[in-house]
Amino acid sequence: MAKRIWQILSSPLSRCFLVILCLLGSIVVMSCRASEDSAAAAKQLATTSADLGDYYSAMAQIVTADIALGDLQNSLLPHADILPFPESNRALLNTTSSELQKRADLAKALQGLSNAFSNLNGSTAPTDAANAASTLGTELTTLKALPQSSGAPLAVLHYLCPPQSVTQAN
Repeated sequence: MAKRIWQILSSPLSRCFLVILCLLGSIVVMSCRASEDSAAAAKQLATTSADLGDYYSAMAQIVTADIALGDLQNSLLPHADILPFPESNRALLNTTSSELQKRADLAKALQGLSNAFSNLNGSTAPTDAANAASTLGTELTTLKALPQSSGAPLAVLHYLCPPQSVTQAN
């Protein structure tokens, strides 16, 4: 279990989510002092997490388009000695697309959590925040590290992996 947690925490994306969670925790602490500031911060966090969800959804669409392009290449060159888009690349890109969609779902869960925090200013039901945090925790446990392959196009690797990983993959 500890190894699985370390794998999740070792990716740059997971570190980014941990920073967001720390910021979210600081919002809760500050809300005791200035509810207007905490409402504004929660609203900004909701906007940021919505943009993050849109980004990951767009990245999943790019990977899906790459799969379609590979299928097209295979259909145009069906008698080649080596298919330009082997099944191993398809499996890798399908896994990547799935993981990107999980990240988009995680960003939407973070948006729900920040919305719950912004509603706490006038709310008497803090259980909304607890439920949203639980959903976020559930989404975090389903994340895996994105796979890396030298067979994926460089443009896709650039968007999916940090620059130091792209140079290592080649």
